Amino acid sequence: MTAHSSETQQKLFCLQEGKSPFSGLPLDRINQRFEIHHVKERVNGGENSLINLQLLPIYEHLAIHFIKFRDKKLSEEERLREFDTVMGRLNQLTEEEKNIFYQLVEEKVGIRVRFY
Repeated sequence: MTAHSSETQQKLFCLQEGKSPFSGLPLDRINQRFEIHHVKERVNGGENSLINLQLLPIYEHLAIHFIKFRDKKLSEEERLREFDTVMGRLNQLTEEEKNIFYQLVEEKVGIRVRFY
């Protein structure tokens, strides 16, 4: 995860019209913690330009990486990197955020997961 300025977050919030591009739900500046997601990962040549960035709640950001981990089209190295991203950061979520993460994965992938 790359640190981005609050100015970048503000610009993305406006560009996204206050909604998550992943879930379509409104972003809540007071009750959600946000992260910047690279649509095309930097390791694969993605840039830090606004067109390649998305402002997401932390649990949606990790859900995207978990869903990518399950993509059979990715190489084993890419899949492991996605899994490591999720597992290395899951402990940063509050219990409420974990529950939302689990719900998103179940909704988007059709499987129920729980990590302890």
